[in-house]
Amino acid sequence: RSLYLNIRRFIIFQMTINLCACLIVLFGAFIGYDSPLTVTQMLWVNLIMDTFAAMALSSLPPDRCVLNERPRDPKSHIIDRKMLWRIVLMGLTFFAILAILWQYMHYVDIASVSDMISLECVNEFFTGDRGVSTMTGVEMGIYFSIFVLMQFWNLFNVKYFRTNRSLILDVVDLFRAPHMVKESYNNMYLAILAVILGGQIAIVTFAGQFFSVAPLAFADWLWICLITMPVLLIPDVCRFIKRVK
Repeated sequence: RSLYLNIRRFIIFQMTINLCACLIVLFGAFIGYDSPLTVTQMLWVNLIMDTFAAMALSSLPPDRCVLNERPRDPKSHIIDRKMLWRIVLMGLTFFAILAILWQYMHYVDIASVSDMISLECVNEFFTGDRGVSTMTGVEMGIYFSIFVLMQFWNLFNVKYFRTNRSLILDVVDLFRAPHMVKESYNNMYLAILAVILGGQIAIVTFAGQFFSVAPLAFADWLWICLITMPVLLIPDVCRFIKRVK
C-alpha cells in the first residue's frame, strides 16, 4: 500500500509539472514569443522531475494511515478522478501564474524581485507604453527560479497526499511529538530537497552563461522563496484545518 501511494505521489508531481511546462511552450508558440525556459533549463527541470523526485518520494517511510484504507479494487485506475482534478487544477494554476509573469517581464524592465513587486512597475504594466522588450539575464534567472521553486514547494504537497499529516502539524510535533515527525520524514528526502534548492542557487549563480541567466542577489532569493511559498502554505492550511476537524 505504501509503495502504491508513493507511485501515485510521483505521478501527481510529474504530470503537474509536465502539464505546466507543455502549456508554457504552447503559449509561446501561439503568441509568437521565444520560450522563457531554455533547453538547458528544461533539462534541469526534467532532472528534478524524473530523478530527484522519484528518489525523494520512493524514500519516504510508510505512513500509518494506509492501514486504515479499504483494500484496493484491482479494476480501479491508478489515476482516479480526485487525482486527475488535482493534476489539472494545480497545472493550470501554475501555468496561469507563470504566463502572467512572462507577459509582465516582457513589458516591464526589472532589475530585481523587489522591483518586480513594486507598485511603480505594476502601474507601468497596466498603464505604461506596453512596448515589448527582450527578457534580460536577471529576468530569465528570476523566472527560471520561480518556476523551479514552485515545483520545490509542490514536492511537499505531494508528500502529504492521502495522509493525515501536514507541514504545520509536523512543525508543531517537532516540539510536541518528535517521534511522529521522524516517522514522516527521513534523511534521504531532506537531502534531496537540499540538493534541489542548492543546485538551483548554484546554477543561477555560477552557471549563468550556460543557462542563459544572470546571478541573483541574496535578497532576490529570499523574495522568490517568499512569493512562491503560498504554493505550499495554502494547501497546507487546508490540510491542517481538515485534520483538526
